[in-house]
Amino acid sequence: MYGGVTGKAREGLPLSIRRTPTIRTSAATRYNLSMSSQTTRDRILEALQDLPPDATFDDAIERLVFLAKIDAGLAELDAGEGIPHDEVKRRLGL
Repeated sequence: MYGGVTGKAREGLPLSIRRTPTIRTSAATRYNLSMSSQTTRDRILEALQDLPPDATFDDAIERLVFLAKIDAGLAELDAGEGIPHDEVKRRLGL
């Protein structure tokens, strides 16, 4: 599992999201390691190039908003604002 997405669901994501580093660290650290050599502009261009030929403007915007939300979530984790897994399970009654 990487970034909360597994198997077939991950195949439709841009390469920048699909990469799975071999270092065993937190999800945020893995993501940051794979992103460290790419600028935001590069990541945007890659995400747009990964869209199918018949993609609409809405498809492109949806993809970019998705990536922006991932970045925002990882920034929260980096700032220590994440919720521990056990707490999430408790809140969901699992």
